[in-house]
Amino acid sequence: MSFAETYKKAEESANKHHRLYHYTDFDSLRYIIKNHSLKMSRIDKVNDLMENKHLANIWKEKVFVSCFTHRIPEAYFFWKSYPKSYKKGVRIDFCNSTLDNSEGIFWDSECKAAISAEKQSSFEMKTEVLNNDWLLHAFYKNDIIYVKRGSEMEDENWAARCKYKEWDLEDETRIIAALRPNCFEANLIDLKFEYHRPVPRAIFLKLPRKCIETMRITLNPWADETLRSKVECLLKEEGLHKHVKVYDSVLKGEMNMTLETKRLILRPWQEEDAENLYKYASDPEVGPPAGWPPHTSVENSREIIRSVLSAPETYAVCLKEDGKAIGSVGLKRGDLAEKDDEYELGYWIGKPFWGQGLIPEAAREVLRYAFEDLRMNRIWCGYYDGNLKSRRVQDKLGFVYHHTTEGIEVSLLGEIRTGHAMLMTKETWEKTIK
Repeated sequence: MSFAETYKKAEESANKHHRLYHYTDFDSLRYIIKNHSLKMSRIDKVNDLMENKHLANIWKEKVFVSCFTHRIPEAYFFWKSYPKSYKKGVRIDFCNSTLDNSEGIFWDSECKAAISAEKQSSFEMKTEVLNNDWLLHAFYKNDIIYVKRGSEMEDENWAARCKYKEWDLEDETRIIAALRPNCFEANLIDLKFEYHRPVPRAIFLKLPRKCIETMRITLNPWADETLRSKVECLLKEEGLHKHVKVYDSVLKGEMNMTLETKRLILRPWQEEDAENLYKYASDPEVGPPAGWPPHTSVENSREIIRSVLSAPETYAVCLKEDGKAIGSVGLKRGDLAEKDDEYELGYWIGKPFWGQGLIPEAAREVLRYAFEDLRMNRIWCGYYDGNLKSRRVQDKLGFVYHHTTEGIEVSLLGEIRTGHAMLMTKETWEKTIK
């Protein structure tokens, strides 16, 4: 598939999502609701060569974006990364189709000064391009494309459409507006072209009333009654309290959740675990067999805790005797587990603890939790060719071979591997515990 075809597919997929999720804070929520406007920020590193062609050679610093995720499950990574103050953070769930019925692009948050999409009859040389000299050249929506480092898609301007593969947890969708001056693109000064750019660092998308009324608001996992009261008062003031529902984060109940076995405590990962995580995850015999590279530093491990291990149903494996993290076990949805009643089991443990039966012990408790508490019907588990240690764990647990897939791209390592899928049904699990 060519780059142009890839970009077209990214635009098509962006319009298929039922809802888009925008992580922000209460102050921004208030502006959105009171003014019916959504902020679009200027990005200075805008477009790669293909998008440059798509936008008829729009030059740098003329593109504005508003960012969403189409990833339904919440993650601590989003809450801690995107709101200015995550304890004041909210997630706004927009109905995707209503965003397509926007009422124009404006220079101001009150949506009084519109940006015209109509070209003027004459283009002229100007040393200063004022707001009323800019035109809306393009307005569209697309999903971000995730590429591995070193990809030939990289160039100095690639960032508007692509991000590195390790950011694919975001599942990002962007609304993009490109402006163009109603004059020459640049002035020749001292034998160099100086290209015009808009002065404001943000413009605003006017949202229709239906878009506001069909929103859903989710409070951050750390929210107290003060934040809930402020949100509910805002909705009442604007006559939206009968339309817009306010939800607690699904992570709120999981923040302090732990599972327990004879020798282990399974609890959510904490940033304070970074040193212990690096101690074991930096071993080249631990990560690569499972498809991820060794950690390179304590800070790298801390970032992995924020972006990966903060996902729901992901637990640090800790010895009861000292409570320190020595491995990880968890459930996720992915290529194997796509249905609502399925999860995929994943696990690893530091090399000093191999051969002690700790991972089977942890995994059995997670399986019990998945089948009994979460009411799952099928749990998948996979391993790559040659990872016999992982296969032996799955055999001990009672998983049954299901299928083999060749040519799997292991993007974090830049390799192609063969993978084997194992399956445990609820019926099989019930037989193993009798």
